[in-house]
Amino acid sequence: MKGGVDKARIQTDPNFQRTRENMAEFGTAAGTAKLLRIQLNNLLRTFADNTMRNRLTSLIHRIQKSDSANARGERIFLEENSTMLKGFEFNQASSLKMLLGENWNQPMTVPPVRPH
Repeated sequence: MKGGVDKARIQTDPNFQRTRENMAEFGTAAGTAKLLRIQLNNLLRTFADNTMRNRLTSLIHRIQKSDSANARGERIFLEENSTMLKGFEFNQASSLKMLLGENWNQPMTVPPVRPH
């Protein structure tokens, strides 16, 4: 027998409304981060460190929380908030600029991420 509250109670009890909202938002953030990782797969194989997945999901969750158009528990990743991704490093130990060289100044185009 495991401890804690059972799944059915979390899903139905009014006392767990905030928990359900948090679970829904984290699930959406994790799914959006996964879509972004899939889009950047080749780059990540070369440059990402072992903590990138967690750091990216955390950042996506913060971006999602800045959604003021939707209610808590229904907030999503909005394109207008995507500027928060600027400066995200795939590897904490070395920046892309350091790995690719100071003179590397090619724009990178990421295909649109459509979480829905």
